Amino acid sequence: MGDISAGSPVSLCAYFDESGDPGDPRVKAFAIGGCIARQEEWSHFDRKWNRALADEGISWFHMVDFENPERQQGNQFFQWQDSRRHRLLNRLLDIMNEHVICAGTAQRLPEAGRLSIEDYYYSHYRMCVTRPALFGHKEIVNFVFARHSTITGNEPARAAFADYHGLVVQAYSERPRWNGRLGSVVVEDAREIPALQAADIVAYELRREPTQPLVERYPIRRLREKRTHFLDPNW
Repeated sequence: MGDISAGSPVSLCAYFDESGDPGDPRVKAFAIGGCIARQEEWSHFDRKWNRALADEGISWFHMVDFENPERQQGNQFFQWQDSRRHRLLNRLLDIMNEHVICAGTAQRLPEAGRLSIEDYYYSHYRMCVTRPALFGHKEIVNFVFARHSTITGNEPARAAFADYHGLVVQAYSERPRWNGRLGSVVVEDAREIPALQAADIVAYELRREPTQPLVERYPIRRLREKRTHFLDPNW
């Protein structure tokens, strides 16, 4: 899939995940990243993604586990040879580059005087929600975010999350580029949604990049082979 802007005014769906807890002093950056595509593209994406995982005998993909295969024996990638790991990752990146556009934000965190995760999350959230509506002409964009205990892991947090989404939609409703374009938001389990597993890759790579500005990691270099929308939170 190339630029989303062409085609009939069907709905888009954007899937996002977060990476990095500002409350952990070992974490150097925070990011929200994800993928956007039309509904029909997601159908093709899901089929190919699930096939790639089934061929390797795993149930879902999580980038932290993939990057740290020796962390625990319960890890799906425990004792995998590097050649097998690289083969799977390349296959997943190929699927992403074929069917979706990647977007997200990342911010290097200060050593001291950090804000709460809610403060960082909401400033990044606004950009991630409003940006996909610029990819098309009239499409409504619906959103799915991965469930995390920090923001969306319990019922009160999910209610607050939905309320904030409503405020963002209302704030942008009078702006021609966004009016009527920002749809609903739901929270889902990434273990059950292939698109959220892809979003996890984007978020993980965006979080790593501000801490290694002179080294472009292989996954994000692959994703940049096509059009991406990675933004600075201070725009």
